Amino acid sequence: MHDLIHRYKISPPNTFTEMKEEEVRMFFQQGNALFERNWPYAWALHQSPNSQVKDKVAIAPLPHFSEGESVSTLGGWHIGISKYSDAKEESFKFLSFVTSYVNQKKLALQLGWNPARTDVYQDKELIEKMPHLASLREVFENAYARPPLPYYTLISEVVQRRVNSVLSGRISPSEALSRGQIEIQAIIDRYKKK
Repeated sequence: MHDLIHRYKISPPNTFTEMKEEEVRMFFQQGNALFERNWPYAWALHQSPNSQVKDKVAIAPLPHFSEGESVSTLGGWHIGISKYSDAKEESFKFLSFVTSYVNQKKLALQLGWNPARTDVYQDKELIEKMPHLASLREVFENAYARPPLPYYTLISEVVQRRVNSVLSGRISPSEALSRGQIEIQAIIDRYKKK
């Protein structure tokens, strides 16, 4: 990742300092980038009438080493019913409504949301209007849930900070990995004591 910016000059130097999710999407959508890593919602926006990349892009699984496999992480929006809810019956009705085949299809077609139901990915009308969902289905079927750790966010923050320090050229990848490992181990040790 460091070399893509500093050695090969593929990624703009401000990618890691100034560009947030929407800035990246717009930069790509204006035809100024070779590739983009974003959430699937961006597809509908890339196919909008004013997009410079309309009908010129595709979705692909994340790259991987030859001996590895492509893996994405499940995360994002979830819906559930709290065991402490005083309105479990009403909540269940709402949950059933939102996750129904009809509404999952509507949410995909009207908002560009990814269906939570696997059977919706086989809907012929949906695939015709949103052909990228065929690619996403494979990505989602091979996704792994984020680690179920109470301190996952703390570890994620360490990784983000250390990767950013490498991308900015402040420290080497090996130094970032070494420092990050120490910080992550301290988090794990702190939670093991509880």
